[in-house]
Amino acid sequence: MLCLVRGFEGFGKENGKDSVNIYQTLVGRVTEKKIREKAEVNLPNLPEEIVIEILSRLPLKSLVKITLVSKQWRSLIQSGFVKIVPRNNVLVRGRFSLHSIDQDFLVKIVDKPVEKNPYEIFSSCNGLLLIRIRDHLFLWNPLTKCSMKVLSYEPLLCTSYSVVSRLCFDSFSNEYKAVMALSHDITLFGGEFVVVSSFRSKTWTEINFPYHFCSVNSGPVVNENLHWFASDKSSDHFFAPHEIVYFNPRMNKFKKLPMPQLKNGHGDIMLGLGVLEGCLCMVRLRRGGMRSIRLRRGTEPWIAMGRGEVGEVVTRDRVNPS
Repeated sequence: MLCLVRGFEGFGKENGKDSVNIYQTLVGRVTEKKIREKAEVNLPNLPEEIVIEILSRLPLKSLVKITLVSKQWRSLIQSGFVKIVPRNNVLVRGRFSLHSIDQDFLVKIVDKPVEKNPYEIFSSCNGLLLIRIRDHLFLWNPLTKCSMKVLSYEPLLCTSYSVVSRLCFDSFSNEYKAVMALSHDITLFGGEFVVVSSFRSKTWTEINFPYHFCSVNSGPVVNENLHWFASDKSSDHFFAPHEIVYFNPRMNKFKKLPMPQLKNGHGDIMLGLGVLEGCLCMVRLRRGGMRSIRLRRGTEPWIAMGRGEVGEVVTRDRVNPS
């Protein structure tokens, strides 16, 4: 190491700052390698499930340092198997941009994952973003600056497809899944269809989705279930009543969520879905204004309907648990 330093001292005087940067990079790599090798020697042989559970409980700053501990831990953190949830910052994403808001309400632009290639942000889950670059999908953690290519899907190369995509996590198989609804005006290209990806097996599976693509609106992930609202294909008019459907990642299928019966048939046009106090909530149109609804799911699921501010309970309607 001493010979390396002396050699670069003379080389740096002749070739300027570039040689110094090369030297610093080499020294940094050697130091990082020594730290990793020393840590791996002393690491107990823990099952991967326990390692994932431990890492998921650590703060973000510790996770960044732990990437130097071992190749296995670094791989788990970067692969997305470790759920990294930002606790102090709020991420506000657009289709092609991302901003963070800290506890002091300071807004910062988050650096792009790639500089040369254009990218599109599809969705987010547990602090990870699903982004598209051409026909490739990546999991990107904007806080650790780590990204990983998960799989590709050739139809994404065709700009004539309309795409709605969301990311969810399946704790049973311990993997992330992407649900993607695609629509093409030409039936030869598939028309309307929905596919689900498995990041572990690197495969795509087409699933049944009997709803109009033009009415699909993506919603939040609650209790690992991905929620959308859409109109049933059996209805042939544009303003058909909306229904909430949810994707169960364990079963790889969509199910319809039971809805409360409204008086006089009003309020069947949904405006949006969200999360309030850990519950799925929605806002829908009715005569004379809007109605907010909050859904709770547990041992005794029920739907709370309110007027004005969300959360003012008026009635309770039973919902059969799924």
